[in-house]
Amino acid sequence: MELLSDTLRHLERLIGFATVSGAQNAEVNAYVAGVLEAAGARVAHVPARPGGLDGVIASVGPDVPGGIGLSGHSDVVPVEGQAWSGDPFALRREGERLIGRGTCDMKGFDACAIALMIAAAGRDLSRPVHLFLSGDEETHLLSAPALIDHAKAHLPPLRGVVVGEPTLCAPVDRHKASATLDVVCTGRPMHASLAHRAVSATALAARLITWLEEETTRNAAEAVAGAFDPNFATHTVGVIEGGNAFNIVAETCRFTWDVRLMPGQTLEEVQGRLEAYAESLLVPARQIAPEADITVTLREWFPGLGGLRQGAFREEIAAVSGHGDFAVVPYGTEAGMFQEAGFDAVVWGPGDIAQAHTADEFIDLAQIETYLGRAQSLLV
Repeated sequence: MELLSDTLRHLERLIGFATVSGAQNAEVNAYVAGVLEAAGARVAHVPARPGGLDGVIASVGPDVPGGIGLSGHSDVVPVEGQAWSGDPFALRREGERLIGRGTCDMKGFDACAIALMIAAAGRDLSRPVHLFLSGDEETHLLSAPALIDHAKAHLPPLRGVVVGEPTLCAPVDRHKASATLDVVCTGRPMHASLAHRAVSATALAARLITWLEEETTRNAAEAVAGAFDPNFATHTVGVIEGGNAFNIVAETCRFTWDVRLMPGQTLEEVQGRLEAYAESLLVPARQIAPEADITVTLREWFPGLGGLRQGAFREEIAAVSGHGDFAVVPYGTEAGMFQEAGFDAVVWGPGDIAQAHTADEFIDLAQIETYLGRAQSLLV
């Protein structure tokens, strides 16, 4: 019960930090570093790559090879436009649900990891435990690569890394690659009555978005049965902004493109086909307005997770989690980055991804209890 109560106490503090995408995270980093240093942990504050938010690595136990990595992120998605029934940044309990922004994705895991680290610090461990806490997983993904670089340079080799994204406490060893790209269309503005002399940036964007929708439809039509749901690549546009008045042909329009790729597909190939279509749109547009343009810029990239190789770490996770079969998920995580850098990595955490990013986001208390009970066995 003490481990659970400590976890809930840390979760309440973590939820209280409004670490919304892009916001500074110095306070939450200081809190995590402070409580772990007080327990005897070795803490490193790791600067992110340029443009990102800094992270923290904390270690307990002997400085020897064979340790376990517990990887989480402290940032959360915005709450604007969502109908919350209470303060998103004040943890509250309703029945068996713990409600607050980030309870599921993924401060619930972060709190578990902190409590487990503090408990482990008071034991005679044979192998170390390392906490990786990145700061910008929901936006730029510039913190986790810096943590990985630091680990490779300064930590003894790890036996594996557990990324605690919500999986309902079932281990996941495969997920799609995903990317976020910013698309900016530039046309020529004009009074709407002279539209024939103008190039509409919103019209260019609309045709590109239609192409992406049709691409997803084609992928679905050609899909075969498989492990992923859905078992094909998808393209979505979640944000679009353009124009400044109803009676002016829009000069600029920008949208954000999200792509989820199947194993074996490359971003270069998919992006190249969109850019080729964009060039075909610009040929007639530039006959009217030579300045017309379309740019596509990568904002965020999650490498796919390609499966956990057979071996001692896979067997350990299967035994600890109680699941011999590992699942697959369609969303991206930092596990793909760890794997790409040469670490054995698995996604295994409390909570249901269906609750992530929603109004009144929650995690069931039973998920926290189950995870704590099982994850303790990793700390040896």
